Amino acid sequence: MKKLFIAIVFFAIATTQFLGAQTYPADGIGYQAMLTELSKTSFGTRLESIPVSNQEIQVRFELSQNNSVIFTDEQTLFTDLNGIFATVIGTGSITPSGTKLSDIAWDEDSVIVEVFVDKGEGFESFSKQKLWSTAYAQYADASRVSILDNDTSRTNELQSITLVGDSIKLTLVSGGISIKPILDAIAQNVSDIATNATEIATNKTDIATNANDIANLKDSVAALRTDVNANAADNAINKTNITTNTTNISNLGDSITAHRTQLNSHTSAINTNKTDIANNTTNISTNTSDITTLNDSITAHRTDINSNTGNISTNIAGISTLNDSITAHRTQLNSHTSAINTNKTDIANNT
Repeated sequence: MKKLFIAIVFFAIATTQFLGAQTYPADGIGYQAMLTELSKTSFGTRLESIPVSNQEIQVRFELSQNNSVIFTDEQTLFTDLNGIFATVIGTGSITPSGTKLSDIAWDEDSVIVEVFVDKGEGFESFSKQKLWSTAYAQYADASRVSILDNDTSRTNELQSITLVGDSIKLTLVSGGISIKPILDAIAQNVSDIATNATEIATNKTDIATNANDIANLKDSVAALRTDVNANAADNAINKTNITTNTTNISNLGDSITAHRTQLNSHTSAINTNKTDIANNTTNISTNTSDITTLNDSITAHRTDINSNTGNISTNIAGISTLNDSITAHRTQLNSHTSAINTNKTDIANNT
């Protein structure tokens, strides 16, 4: 995620080292800045202008003229507790290799310095500004042998950095750099830190409560794990049953299709039976009428039968009498047969 930064920058070219240790300006530009995050949320509180404290960072300085980079210095630096880091431009890894600040043609055009910072998420532009008179002391080094320069003093151009109210100023330069926003941010941070302390105490209590809840949850999780293992076994059985049921359902589908075909054929037969039943109902009504008529006939016949029964009894008695007569006649016939046979013999003899 991209971060925004607030920076306080101090530039100076050391024209001497401890008032006379060198006879020409040191080949470097002093640089100091504060690295902050625009805002972040901590323990539920939104904090503004938070120093990036005690962190290793990569810093790249790019000096350019006429929109072309002519000098690059990349360094590994560390911020302090307040997010401040400091260095001297020209003392790191230089590109082009071997190039010095004094090699820049300071008299040809303005020099722009852009600073890039990498906090572990890639380089981001940190600041970009034009170098003014102090930095152009490098040009003074290139012209220190001028025959028109009768200034032999090593100290008359030295300046001091002072704090005036809430601004930082150079002795011989009008204006200054206000640090009031930083002071206000620090005051706000102090207030926020006090608030955070209270919230931290509350969080400690909450953490203790949560620890107890977590312990209880561990027991619940263990019980749930046992249930899950049991369910896993049941699921395996269910999976087998589902596979079997799927096969059975498929087979049942085929059976249902066959039965549906049979049902369709039966439906035709049922329709035919409905017609037959309707016809039978009519026939039954006709038969009922006939049965009633037949019943009357049966009653009449029953009367006749009862009358015939008496006649039959009389006839039986007559038949019995007749039978006796037939028996007597049979006896006579038998005797007549014997006489006839005798006559036959006599006639045969007479012949």
